[in-house]
Amino acid sequence: MSKTFTTKASGFLTGILIPVTWAEWMKTDISGLLEEKKELIIRGGHNIDPATIEEVLYNMAEIKTAAAVGWPDKYAGEVPVAYVQLSNDAAMDEKQILEYAKENIGERAAIPKRVIIIDEMPLTSVGKIFKPALRRDAIKRAIEKELEPIKEGLGDIHVMVRDDKKFGELVTITVWPYNGRNFQTVKKQINKALGQYTVSIEVRNSK
Repeated sequence: MSKTFTTKASGFLTGILIPVTWAEWMKTDISGLLEEKKELIIRGGHNIDPATIEEVLYNMAEIKTAAAVGWPDKYAGEVPVAYVQLSNDAAMDEKQILEYAKENIGERAAIPKRVIIIDEMPLTSVGKIFKPALRRDAIKRAIEKELEPIKEGLGDIHVMVRDDKKFGELVTITVWPYNGRNFQTVKKQINKALGQYTVSIEVRNSK
């Protein structure tokens, strides 16, 4: 016979008592732990809880929603960045938010390297911030930024990031080499530029 007890649900259902079986509780608890571990930002071996950043940002009246995720870094593995959606008619820029974060986040390693203001925060069907979409966006921005100095002369480059069962997130870089450029040469240049990143990358020829 399965044991039934009650627990308080989190998020939008905080305070509501829901009867669950022991098996259901264990499944939910393990899933939560795995998701929490995935959300940790690991900066040079230092584990950063995103809540350390988010709780500070939510103290700003101008911010409607905030989420911290990891941004790929050649030296530290990843560094924290913050995505924010401003409240209606809020007049604030990324620099102002970053200055506030620097002044109020006690953990130095947790201070975001960058603040990104977006029009709308990606949400799940139950209204929770969908961080995988933000992680993919951060990876895409980081890779595109790294390729910018060598992009001229290589060809047209398209970067896509998707979930992958084997690698977690997989970066696919599709190249349209300029006339006369050998794809293998272009591929070597891209791999050299991105070789220190810990994310999984594949380079494809558009042809």
